[in-house]
Amino acid sequence: MLGTLIFVGVKATGPALNDSLQATVVKHHLSDLEILSSQGFTETELKAVRQVPGAQVEGVLLQNVLGGKNRDVIALYGYQKIITKIS
Repeated sequence: MLGTLIFVGVKATGPALNDSLQATVVKHHLSDLEILSSQGFTETELKAVRQVPGAQVEGVLLQNVLGGKNRDVIALYGYQKIITKIS
């Protein structure tokens, strides 16, 4: 019986979590898609992304840095608000 209750609980929780996630994404205007590159993007690639209907494009520079006494890895973000909204 306990196994059945756990199975039913897990099956019921999945759709509720999906609904909650979707509501959070819409409410806070979170990104639907992120495109990352370890080498950067060419201007041709950026033009292609900007042509997606309804897309809002933001450029962010990211560098992972190894350092410090414990040789920790730190992600450094450089953000310049350049937003291109495509209609």
